[in-house]
Amino acid sequence: MFDLIIKNSYIYDNVNDKIIKKDIAIKGGKIIKISDNIDQYSKEIIDAKNCIIMPGFINTHIHFGEYYIKGYKNKLTTKQYIDYAERFNLLNENIKEKIRISSSKICAYEAVKYGQTTLIGIRGW
Repeated sequence: MFDLIIKNSYIYDNVNDKIIKKDIAIKGGKIIKISDNIDQYSKEIIDAKNCIIMPGFINTHIHFGEYYIKGYKNKLTTKQYIDYAERFNLLNENIKEKIRISSSKICAYEAVKYGQTTLIGIRGW
């Protein structure tokens, strides 16, 4: 008996550099079996039709506090960007804590949404 079977999932096979369609069986938080068709009993079954299963990614460089200045259209050097960010922070000093909290939450949400499960903050808050 398994705790979870994920049916019809697509898995990236990095050894052979291709995407394969397989079922995945999990027990005790560990992948026990990957096979074409797992039809054994499970406490829970998820149909992952049209979904890709992959491990979480690690983002080793995320600027939590800079959500509101990302996407600035002008091409800036690193120094110009830092100066721009500092000016933004000075102009918004009276709501700095609100910006810090909401920016961090939005950045973390977006990172997790796109498959990043480990985040390391750089510069700022």
